[in-house]
Amino acid sequence: MAFNIQNGGTWTRAFMRLNGCFGRLGTTRVLRNTFHDRDAVLASVKDVLAWDFDRIIVGHGDIVESGGKEALARAYGI
Repeated sequence: MAFNIQNGGTWTRAFMRLNGCFGRLGTTRVLRNTFHDRDAVLASVKDVLAWDFDRIIVGHGDIVESGGKEALARAYGI
């Protein structure tokens, strides 16, 4: 679960900056606070990182056209 908001209106930019993920692929502070088992989340992300991919299509924000695996690892601090 990650966002990739690269642009937007004043409120969008402010909200995403306050939540720590404007201008990069990342998870918001609000979302991270919903993770009850951080170890399980990181294990799941590591499973995804084992897949063969380079591009990420997110539900919210811009597509990560290349370097997706590295961006996802950075987003989760792996």
